[in-house]
Amino acid sequence: MKRLSIVLTILLFLYYKGFSQNVKTEVYSLPWTNSKNEKKNEARKKLIPCLSNDNLVFKGGLVLYSRSNKTNKYDFGGLSALHCFDNGRTIMTVSDYSLEEKLAKQTQFKSKWFQFTLEYDDEQTLVGAKGMVKGQVHDLNSLIIRGEIESMAYLGDSIVYVGFDNLNYLLSYDLKKSGFGCAVDKLSVDDKQCFPARKNAGIEALTNVGDSLFAIYEVKGNDNDYYEAWLIDSGGKNTERLRYNGFVNVSDTYMNNSSILKEVKGATTLQNGDIVILEKLFKRLIRQIVFVSYSSILRK
Repeated sequence: MKRLSIVLTILLFLYYKGFSQNVKTEVYSLPWTNSKNEKKNEARKKLIPCLSNDNLVFKGGLVLYSRSNKTNKYDFGGLSALHCFDNGRTIMTVSDYSLEEKLAKQTQFKSKWFQFTLEYDDEQTLVGAKGMVKGQVHDLNSLIIRGEIESMAYLGDSIVYVGFDNLNYLLSYDLKKSGFGCAVDKLSVDDKQCFPARKNAGIEALTNVGDSLFAIYEVKGNDNDYYEAWLIDSGGKNTERLRYNGFVNVSDTYMNNSSILKEVKGATTLQNGDIVILEKLFKRLIRQIVFVSYSSILRK
């Protein structure tokens, strides 16, 4: 009996340390405008017209939750990076922080990866998610990453790069070999000349441009009117410094107000080669999606 108790203790220790990579659990979802909180639901409905225009049509959203830990509403954390494949039917996403409970009842935030299947109705509107698989994200030494993952980009079918707050490098993973169980490469982006302009800022936008990666720093430098950006080849041997000036289609009153905090929050590449960049402004919480031709990004 004593030996069995020791074995169970060891297994529990390994589990809570995150050595179990593919933990299957159920994911529950509600349509974004079907909240149990009616006040919150009405606020979401008012936002829908703002999320559509002549170029973009809002196709629905989801509120996700998991019962793997009934007392932990932070199981997902903040889903800071995502990638859709299988023609939009499967989604891979990584959190900046997810809450982990330890044996001693202490809590700690870690980055996690999640993958699940998206469901659509007959009009191809997003209505649900199911079949979630999740696990920890590890570094080059197979140690669990503490958090701060903010961006993700695919190169090819299985190579994934992730970027971090406060760190001037990217880590890459081969999902067909070791998955997120061990990083396979580290690509330095900058010599820390631009890191950090402020705490909790880093490579927030990351996308593939052909066989290279295009990365944008989250905030503008103290004396710059542009965002630092980089073009990195897939081997990490050549890094070209660029600048992204940003695009803010608001009145001059807000443009000239230095108290407004402007940030780049994400990027993706379209089939025609154009880059879609998400910008956010704080003060009146203006969000906008910007279509940028790659050739319009100025080289230094």
